[in-house]
Amino acid sequence: MHAWSSPGVVSTANLATLFACTNTLTTSVLVGVELFGPAGGAALNDASATSLEVAPGGTALFSTQITVFSVDSNLATGVSKGSARVLTTTSSKASQSILCSAFVSDNGSDPPGVMLSLPVIRKTTQQGD
Repeated sequence: MHAWSSPGVVSTANLATLFACTNTLTTSVLVGVELFGPAGGAALNDASATSLEVAPGGTALFSTQITVFSVDSNLATGVSKGSARVLTTTSSKASQSILCSAFVSDNGSDPPGVMLSLPVIRKTTQQGD
């Protein structure tokens, strides 16, 4: 498994954190998301239970709760704040072909009235800056 991390995960009555991961490889890849509480420690969820097989060219959308978006995997852990780690079943080099973004959105209006992008960090470098 290879991973990316995203600090700043929030999930409240009005806000959800979403993770969109796109597979640019020519083979399917298993993608999962682990959530961690503010104190760190063990993951609050079982990423293998909510992981998805993402087809070549496909995108999967994971969320901390139900939103106005068509979510593919609801992580539903009850975490109010913390961090996340996106896991894939590809080699280290191939994992660079799995493109992920994270964002916070309000979950009560369509279209969302609030939407904020979050940094996605691979090892010790931030992607997208």
